[in-house]
Parts: sequence; C-alpha cells; structure tokens
Amino acid sequence: MISLIEFSKGIREIINGHPKEYAKTLVNSLKMGKHNGNFEFTLDGLVIRFDTPIKDLKSVFEILNKVESQDNYELSIRGIIDGESKTISKIGNNSIDFDELRKFLLLGKNVNQIYYEVINARDFEIRKSEFENIIIKCKNKDLARKFFTMLTGLFPFADVTRDTKQVKIQCEIEIKPSREGETKQVLAKCKMTVDGEAQGIRSNIVEI
Repeated sequence: MISLIEFSKGIREIINGHPKEYAKTLVNSLKMGKHNGNFEFTLDGLVIRFDTPIKDLKSVFEILNKVESQDNYELSIRGIIDGESKTISKIGNNSIDFDELRKFLLLGKNVNQIYYEVINARDFEIRKSEFENIIIKCKNKDLARKFFTMLTGLFPFADVTRDTKQVKIQCEIEIKPSREGETKQVLAKCKMTVDGEAQGIRSNIVEI
C-alpha cells in the first residue's frame, strides 16, 4: 500500500505539472478509473485529529520526528495476540527503522486482530486504529500548532494561517488510457476547505 508521504508527493507532482517518481508510484498503485480520498485535520488545544483513508502511522511519526526529534519512543500494539487480548510493547530509536521495529515486535506472535497501535514519545503520542481517526496528543500548544502546520503542509494548496483550526482536502484522481496506449492520462483534483470556508480547487491533467 502507498504511504501517506508518497501519496502527498505524488499528488503535488501531478497538480504542479511535473510528474516524476512519486507521481508514477501513486498512479501505479491505483487501478483505471476514479478514486476519491478525503483528508481532514482538526486542531483542538493539545490534540490533533487526522481523518485519512491512508492510516499510515510510520509517515505521521516521521513527519513529527522531523519537527521535534525524539531520541527514543515506545511502540505498543493491543489486540487479540496468541489467543488473548493483550498489549505488547517495544522501545525504538532513530537508528532503528520503524517497520523493522514493528516486525520484530510481532515476530513469533499469532495475531488475530489489532485494536490499535500507539507511539509514545517524549513530546507526543500518536494513536491509530482501523475504526477512528489518527489522534496526536502533544506536550504543549506551540508544539501542537507546529505539528498541525507540518501535517497540513502535506497538501500545500490551502491558505493556512496560525489561527487555522480545521483543514479539509477532497482529492480525486481519474486514470484513463492515453490515446497512444503506452501511457496513462491522469487527472488530479484537490478541493480545499479551511475553517469551513471553501478555498477553491487545484487540478491538472498529465500523461504518465
């Protein structure tokens, strides 16, 4: 599955009219036809709620870690593991790839169902489940604002200010065969709403 960062970079390459590596990765991850994805960011004090069809804990952690580097963090997974409901945890750091840490944590475990995954770090907590938004709890309001600005920057098409509390992005991608048949015609469209006010639509058509 495509990562959140790959999706963000791919959609920007298409809309900016310069499709390169990430645009190709995005298009190759999708079938022919129309695809819709809605992204919503809400800032409420110390808490950021991120509603996304791509529940990519690794990308969110990487983005926050760039803003405020965390030396160590704890990854916890709760679910039906080895036939019972329990939580397992593992300490990681910046020298260990997140996917490798998760793989090592689950190594040898019989996992029937995962309820949620949580990253606990010095300055924030990130919680993900299949049934709710990604929720980020921050140490202070200044940090929450920094994280919110960085996350909404995944889609740099909206006019986001220091007072912005909510950003919604409706993305539509349509893939058709090109007339020549060797490439694909790709239409990408993003509709932005900031604090309830429409900010317009950015779109472009490219050949990939």
